[in-house]
Amino acid sequence: MSSLAFNFDFPEGRKAPLYCQFEGELGPQPAFITLNPDTREVSADYTSELGTGIPMTVWHNLELRFPVLASVSGEALVDFCREQTELFGRICDGFESVWDGSNYVGRYTEDAVNAQDDLTCAIKRELDDALISVSRVGVYLRESDEGIETEWPPELTLEQAAKRLYEEVVASLDSDWELYGDQDDVEQYLLEFMDTMRGEIPQAYKPVLVALGDPAFDEDDFEAMTGIAYYIFKLPQGSMSADAFDEAVSNCNYHVRHPLIEETEISEVVYPYVLVKALLQCDQNEYGVQAIGAELEYSFDELEGPQTELVANLFEYESLDDPIDPLAILEEGELTGAREVALQVMRGVAECDTQESTQTSSNDPLAASTTSFDTTPVLGT
Repeated sequence: MSSLAFNFDFPEGRKAPLYCQFEGELGPQPAFITLNPDTREVSADYTSELGTGIPMTVWHNLELRFPVLASVSGEALVDFCREQTELFGRICDGFESVWDGSNYVGRYTEDAVNAQDDLTCAIKRELDDALISVSRVGVYLRESDEGIETEWPPELTLEQAAKRLYEEVVASLDSDWELYGDQDDVEQYLLEFMDTMRGEIPQAYKPVLVALGDPAFDEDDFEAMTGIAYYIFKLPQGSMSADAFDEAVSNCNYHVRHPLIEETEISEVVYPYVLVKALLQCDQNEYGVQAIGAELEYSFDELEGPQTELVANLFEYESLDDPIDPLAILEEGELTGAREVALQVMRGVAECDTQESTQTSSNDPLAASTTSFDTTPVLGT
């Protein structure tokens, strides 16, 4: 009796090497242990074709297939086959190839048939629990709770991000887990993630996504740009003292009304002027926000009047990191250049009796500023 030959040519690094699920299919391909009793060779594979067709050698029993679960551990499978040498040998010893008048077919002795049954039972007993948890890489990533900025840092290209993410995920898997797919599948996942965010994609991704070309991303797919504006308002103060005015302002309820303004705060008070800082959600080119006007709706216990005068609108534009937290940005005091100029203007107009004298003065603080601001007076209600 000659010895058996074991031929397991599995892809390197695969924990469940027989697992193969074609795109669009609900489950993996059928997997099996194969025995060629004529050559006494034992191997394992999965069906490479869709459907129920089988090779003629299997149809005529010249080659035997013993089904196994597709997610069976490759290590456990190899160990099992080597342990079943006696059963494989009995099958091979009881085999012969005969001509049936049309084709050569395989015939087996009773002992060889019994060995086939014993091998089938041993597979269920030994291998049905020796499984690897297999998940398609895209499905696995979709079940995570990581944000797009974590999985695809905006400074990386799609290829760089996919390579980095794939390596990180594979390295973090438990020993009984395997991802089915490769870096190309991760790229597809990242693009599908971006596709679900159309209209809200952070601006930082615009260069790399627009450069891809296909799939196409355009301006409407990205979040509106962000900037900070400072508005100087002159409030009616009646006969109040400066201290009383400051106290009234600090306890006021107010709102700067404009469709592009997301959040506001009172930045400083210089009797009788109030400096309001506003976070803008806008696209500078589309909306021309440097010429934006605003109205101050206010409710001061002691300060009520028919009109509030917008003395100056000072604006700086900058794309800010996503996700945007309006309150955090306001509290951090970013883009302070506009604020510094606004304070100069506010203190300058506070020293003058009228807005006109401030705008016509050759010492106008705005004239010396290198930042371009719209200072067109706008009357609010």
